[in-house]
This record gives sequence, structure tokens and C-alpha cells, in this order.
Amino acid sequence: MAQANKVRRGRYSQEIVEGNVGTTFRVNNGHGYTKVTVEQDMVGKTFGDVIGAKPSSVARYVRIAPRKARLVADLIRGKQVEEALSILHHTPRAASPILEKVLRSAMANAEHNFNMNAQDLYIGEIRVDEGPTLKRFRPRAQGRASRIDKRTSHITIVLTERKEG
Repeated sequence: MAQANKVRRGRYSQEIVEGNVGTTFRVNNGHGYTKVTVEQDMVGKTFGDVIGAKPSSVARYVRIAPRKARLVADLIRGKQVEEALSILHHTPRAASPILEKVLRSAMANAEHNFNMNAQDLYIGEIRVDEGPTLKRFRPRAQGRASRIDKRTSHITIVLTERKEG
């Protein structure tokens, strides 16, 4: 009976070497773990290249309505990161500082984990999803109560490197 290889942990930026051929690694893809069994043609690449990972950042349970955050997200969709930061800095909306913080985090991830240059990055995907809603009640006339929905958002920014030429 053949013994199964122990599943080891890999990082995006970790280069695959000859000694790892046949070994199975668990690589975090940002949403969970992807199992990668190293083959001969993968030698010299990084785990990020193999699983197609992109630098991203996620802010979850942010206390702002998704409808309001999407107004600001639409302004920077597809833009270069430096231009997007400038737009966010000069936009007088409550979602602007939140989106700026998530964008700066994605830029730091790109530079640190993927060895990308900040000048070549642009926003490949920006998503504002609805999170759980906090339900609160306000007293009204004649002993009644009205429900107030305090909405939350999950904000995701994925960066892509623009290729020259």
C-alpha cells in the first residue's frame, strides 16, 4: 500500500523546488484552502502562479449600507490605484475612508505577498456585498414601534497588474 504524502502548507510567494515534486500542499486562496500536488512542470513557479491567486483585501461587517458604499465603489472601478486613492481622498462620502483603507491593504498585500509594483496595479474587481442587518426599534405614537434596519457591508477589492504592451 502506497503511503500518502503529508499535506504541507504553502505560501503564495513560495517558490516550488525540485525536492517538492509529488508533495501535496494546502495553499490559502483567500477564501479557503486549495490542495496542490506538485508536478514536474510546476518547478520554478510560485504557488500564487499555480493557483492563479491575485492580491486582494476584504473588509467584512462594515457598518455602512451597501447601497451607499456602491456609489463610491462605482467611481473607482477599473481605475489605476494611484488615481483611485486620489478620487477617494476627495470624495465627501462616508464610504470613502473605508474603501481607501481596504484599497491600501490590497496594495500592501500586492507588494508584500506577490512582489508587485504599486505603479502597475489597477482595480480588477471591486465588490460591495450585503452583510447581516442589525434590527433596532424606535418608539412611535400610540404605543407602536417602528423597525430600523442598520445594514452592514462586505467590501472586496481585487487588484490586477497591468501588462505593458
